[in-house]
Amino acid sequence: MEKRYNVIGMWKNNRYGFTLIEILISIALIAVLSAGVISLIGRGPQQYSRDSRRKADLLAVQSAVELYRNDNGTYPACNGSAATCNLVNVSNLVSGGYINSLPVDPMAGSRIYRYTPKNASGAACAGTVANRCATYTLCASGEADTTNNNASCGGTGCSGSTNCTFVFANP
Repeated sequence: MEKRYNVIGMWKNNRYGFTLIEILISIALIAVLSAGVISLIGRGPQQYSRDSRRKADLLAVQSAVELYRNDNGTYPACNGSAATCNLVNVSNLVSGGYINSLPVDPMAGSRIYRYTPKNASGAACAGTVANRCATYTLCASGEADTTNNNASCGGTGCSGSTNCTFVFANP
């Protein structure tokens, strides 16, 4: 076999294809670049997805609350006659068959859905004939949308210091 020399006098090996080291370096480089791209776009779509679920949950509860009012002439009161409660404390929606189960925020450990019923004068209501609940507000805090609607939710955050982003109310 005859050895060939390139322009600068070095021996040239006539090989075709890539070595194992070259392939492994290429794979590692592609992995690093793709990890960087995924980290840039990874959380945004998840946050928007959870926000969409929050809106859908509140709309389902709003439908159940309106059905309850049609049957009972008042909106449901919070258990224990609290002025504002977590949505899970409004058990008569489930027991009355207006909704299968009360939704829980997708990040249930740190966020809640709030329900605030009020009588005609804007005070806390008991849901009785003497103290009917004439209006309500449903609130949830978002991740991608961080608009502050705390004033519409009764002046406090939906969970600790988080803002109430989504507000559904009876007009």
